[in-house]
Amino acid sequence: MTFDQDSQWRFNIADNLLNNASDMIHHVAEHLSYGRKPRYYDIHQLKMNLSSIQNALECLLKFRLAWYDWRLVVSDPVKIDNAAIKSGDFKTITFDDSRKLLKKAPFSIDLSQLKAKPLYELRNNRHKHTHYHLELDEQKCLELIAFGIDFCLEFYADQVYKQFYEEFDRFKKIDLMLRDIDCYTAIRIKTAKKKQPYFQAPLTSYFDCCPNCEQSAPVINSPDTVMCLYCKSEDQIYYVAENVGSGLNESADQTQQCPECLYQSMGVINLEHTPESWQCVMCGYYTNVPQNFNYILGGLQKRNISKPERRKKIRWPYCTELVNPQTG
Repeated sequence: MTFDQDSQWRFNIADNLLNNASDMIHHVAEHLSYGRKPRYYDIHQLKMNLSSIQNALECLLKFRLAWYDWRLVVSDPVKIDNAAIKSGDFKTITFDDSRKLLKKAPFSIDLSQLKAKPLYELRNNRHKHTHYHLELDEQKCLELIAFGIDFCLEFYADQVYKQFYEEFDRFKKIDLMLRDIDCYTAIRIKTAKKKQPYFQAPLTSYFDCCPNCEQSAPVINSPDTVMCLYCKSEDQIYYVAENVGSGLNESADQTQQCPECLYQSMGVINLEHTPESWQCVMCGYYTNVPQNFNYILGGLQKRNISKPERRKKIRWPYCTELVNPQTG
């Protein structure tokens, strides 16, 4: 397959913009994740990282324009030739011009988040660091970097992935690389909750710690699975229920359907009790509860102990559809 000159220039400019953004984000993530907790960062390097993330953000905005028409991002497209394309010897439009173009047709992208305080401060502090002097403490610098990376990852997923899915694996690694940075994980989980506002969490603590990223952000995403909002890995509900029983006895790995939340989520928790005691790993429902049983140690979250009415609210698809004003 061959490209005409116009298509080749479009591909070259867009591809280089995306690669630059990906490289800068990955380099920053490598620096922030290096070593073990507690981490001590060089504030000068953090400021460089802050500038890199703002630069990466701008590259992603310009990529979206360039992939549609390379002329949109070049300041003087009339003077462009093959030599300039190969050497990069040309100027592109400003950040503000990129943002204004993306807000208009045919893109019509909502970029109101760029006017919010964190991303405004990111851009403003990059300018100070580049052209004058920046006084910023470590924690604030980390937070601004986290907000910038969060925007970049979401913009890639929403606006870039369909055109350049090849970079998906590289962008996907960022969250796992930064899973120990508390301010970053908090921002990413908050963003994920905004995109999945109707998904409910199990009422027990069995899914509280994701085995993949060690975050506590479980939601019920299907009749059979619970998903971690942070890394998007999934746990099979029946498998967790099986482990409740097999932890006591290898022969007790059977499961039953819970009569309250209707998942295949009941596992044996006490073989000595007659009849056997069963517990739901999703809603915490018990049958044949042993005497002096500690509900919290048994997996039920404290805030749900006196509220059994919550069990029906996590039924599928009630937990995603009936509470959704657009579909319920």
